[in-house]
Amino acid sequence: MVVILNFKTYDESLGIEALRCARSAYEFSLHSKNKIIICPQTVDLENVIQHYPQSDNFEIWSQHVDYQQGGANTGFLTLETLKKIGVRGSLINHAEHKISDIYKYNKIDDEINLCLCAADLLELKLDVQKNTEFTPKYIAYEPPSLIGGNVSVSQSHGDDIESIVDNFPSYDILVGAGVKTKKDVEMAIKYGAKGILIASGFVYAVDKSDFLQKLLEY
Repeated sequence: MVVILNFKTYDESLGIEALRCARSAYEFSLHSKNKIIICPQTVDLENVIQHYPQSDNFEIWSQHVDYQQGGANTGFLTLETLKKIGVRGSLINHAEHKISDIYKYNKIDDEINLCLCAADLLELKLDVQKNTEFTPKYIAYEPPSLIGGNVSVSQSHGDDIESIVDNFPSYDILVGAGVKTKKDVEMAIKYGAKGILIASGFVYAVDKSDFLQKLLEY
């Protein structure tokens, strides 16, 4: 199973706290059967990469990447920059960072792993099925109304998860929003998901290693 831990831009995951979050995830990955992917804040990416070695079971991704190329561009986070510091992938189109020109990402999706986030099946059909050249590694279903809340997508939108899995059989479908318990994870897998996205549940956990253990080892 794929587990993406999004640090977002919380104070609790910035600077030295980013290293602490990363350490918990890295140490857990050493004895876990799951693939752990962490997404630190942009300013922390290089520092986290220098401290924790990546492997097939532990990867460090960005929370966003732009399709613009390096060079005479200002204010963009480029593929070239991420690859140079060792980032292995990126989230794109998160509900908190929407993208209007997804089709342009087919310029870079062969060079870096991407997880395309979407609010519903219709958005995915518009972004993926109408753009056959765009092939993200993962598709993540996250209903915006549930993000950061206590009601999980797997326990409230099971039919939607099944529909997305059925419509995109060649993709590994991940689900996020409100995922905080072992039951949330079990339900997601039951509906066909291959992984989960977690943010606040992990970042705010007092004992992050214990949180991951209780959530994922079943």
